[in-house]
Amino acid sequence: IDPAILSPDTEIYDGHDMLTKSTLSIESIALSGLDTFTALDLLNAAGQYTLSNSLKLKRLTIRVKMKAVMQASSLSNAVIVAESEPIEEIFIVEISLNDITLDFSVYLGIDKGSLGELPIGPLLHSENIASCILSTLKDAKFTNIQLSIGDITPPTLSGFLDSGIDYIISSAAESLFKMYEQVAKRALPNFFDIFVKDWINEYIEDSLRLFTECVFAPNMAKLTGIVDFRDFFMDP
Repeated sequence: IDPAILSPDTEIYDGHDMLTKSTLSIESIALSGLDTFTALDLLNAAGQYTLSNSLKLKRLTIRVKMKAVMQASSLSNAVIVAESEPIEEIFIVEISLNDITLDFSVYLGIDKGSLGELPIGPLLHSENIASCILSTLKDAKFTNIQLSIGDITPPTLSGFLDSGIDYIISSAAESLFKMYEQVAKRALPNFFDIFVKDWINEYIEDSLRLFTECVFAPNMAKLTGIVDFRDFFMDP
C-alpha cells in the first residue's frame, strides 16, 4: 500500500536539536493474513440508514517500510559543526495481531431522487459506475468501530546496515512491548473508536466532495428519442 493514498504527508517525525537533524517517514505498508477470515457478517440493517458489520481474522501481519534520515545539526548552538552528507537508513517494522474481532457500523445517506435520476449511459461504462453511485451519497460515516485482539506478537525491526544494530533495536523494542503490552491492549478499542474512526470519517468526507455528479465521458454520445433496451444485450 502506498501511504500517500491515505495521507499526502508520509513524514511522521521531523526533529532538529543541537545534535542532529532527523526525519522519519513511511515508505510503504504491506498486509498479510487477509486470507485467514473465520467469520464475515456484513450489511445487516441496524437502523433506518445504518448497516452493522462484523468480521473475524485469525491473524493479521502489518509490515511497514520506513526511512530515517539523519545529519549534523545546523543550529547555532550545535554540539558538532561539520559539513557532511545525510545518512539514510531503510528498515522494516513488523507486528502481528492474532484473533482479531472487528465490529463496525456505517451510516449511509443516499439521495433517492438523485439515485432515480442517474443516467443509464455512464453506468454501462465500468470506469464511471463508482463516481456515479458516489454522487448520490449525501453523507457516509462510521458511527461505531469496536476492535478486540486476542494476542499481539512483539514487533521486530530489521533491515539496518549493521546486524548488531538490528539485534539491539529489536531487543529494546521487545522489552518495551512487554512492559506496555497490556496497556496497549486496553487502549486499542478506544483508539479505534475515537482516533481511527474520526480519521476515516474525515477521509470519506473529503473524498465525497470529489463526486458531485455523474459525468459523461467525452466519447459518449447522447441519444434522443426512444431507447430499445434489447440493444444492450443483443445485436440490433
